[in-house]
Order: sequence, then structure tokens, then C-alpha cells
Amino acid sequence: MRSIRSFLVISMLVGLIGGLAFGINSASAQDTANAYRWDIFQFVDDDPFNEPFASGEGGVAYAYAQDNTIIMLTGSGTFHLDDPTAVTGGGTWKTYPEHGMRVTGEGTYTVTELISFVEAPGYIPPIIGDTIAERTDARSGLAVMRIEYADADGNPAGAGVLTVSSRLAMDAPASIFVGVTVTKDFTAFWDRFEPVRGVNANRANFHVIPETSG
Repeated sequence: MRSIRSFLVISMLVGLIGGLAFGINSASAQDTANAYRWDIFQFVDDDPFNEPFASGEGGVAYAYAQDNTIIMLTGSGTFHLDDPTAVTGGGTWKTYPEHGMRVTGEGTYTVTELISFVEAPGYIPPIIGDTIAERTDARSGLAVMRIEYADADGNPAGAGVLTVSSRLAMDAPASIFVGVTVTKDFTAFWDRFEPVRGVNANRANFHVIPETSG
């Protein structure tokens, strides 16, 4: 009986140690990626009316507020998980009234801090190209960043929070939305335009920035 009890205790300890080791290894694997790039991207191709497409820089995305006023954003940048202030990038913004093309405000915005980022499953299939970075470095995920606005003359024009969300084409959870939402002072452009086939807008993605040796 004692030998059986000893065997069970030893087996439990081995399992516990193995589980701890597995957890440490898993955490290390998840923490490997520290730096990321984000983009509001567009599809680019020599023949834009024929597939396959490739993701490229220079896209636009739209979101709207409670009264259906619209904000249009461009943008890209980088961030580091171990230093929330180690951020770069930003983009341009324009606001429009509901159902109107008259610009009511415009300027630039700058990212000042990473609030949070969570990477999600998903990948780009080989049929879709990637001109931003290596296709295998593309990631799904959700990033939340603080931003500061400037008007067309470069004067301060408020502050807000930018949310960038990416759901890659393959094996990404359907619960992830694609595109951006943003706040500007007291106004929340809380709902985004859904990306649709044939409209080259309202898409975003992330790429891991590989660590360089030396």
C-alpha cells in the first residue's frame, strides 16, 4: 500500500512539475513577439479588378457617431509591448456630416501611447499577397492606443482613443470586427463601416516586427 501511495505522490509531483514547465514554455512562446506594426490597409494589384489581391499601405477606414456623423481615417505605426510609450505613427482624419460630403474638420493625428494589445488567431492564405511585410508575419488582434489630434494648420484639435481591429482571412474568430473605431474628445465614433467585397476600404491588420540580431 505504501509503495502504491508513494508512486501516486511521485506521479503527481512529476505531473505538476511538467505542467509548470509547459506553462513557462508556453508563456515564453507567447512573449516572443514584442514589437508590432499596424496599418489601415488597402488592396493593391497591377490589375485591381482581378483577384488575387495583395494588402498594401495607404488605406482608409470610416466610423460613425451616434448622430451618424462620419470620420475618415488613414494611418499606420508601430508599438512595443514592453514600453507603452515606444510608439510611432498616426495618420490623417476628416469628419463629415450625415449623408454629406462637405468636410467639417480635418487634420492629422499622432499616436502617443499603447493602452493594450491582444494578438488573436488567424493567418493570410498564400493566394493573397502582402506588400507591407512578410505574409507570415501578419496577425489578427485588437490594439487600443491614445492619440492626439491636430487641425489642418497644425494646431491642437483634441485627443482620443483609437481602436484598431484585425481579423485575418483564415481561422480567425468570427467575433473579431475588422476596421477602426475612435473617440475625439467627447464624441465616440463607436461604430465602423463593415468591409465589403468590391469596396477598397475599412480594413486593418498587424504584422510582427522581427527582432534583429546584434
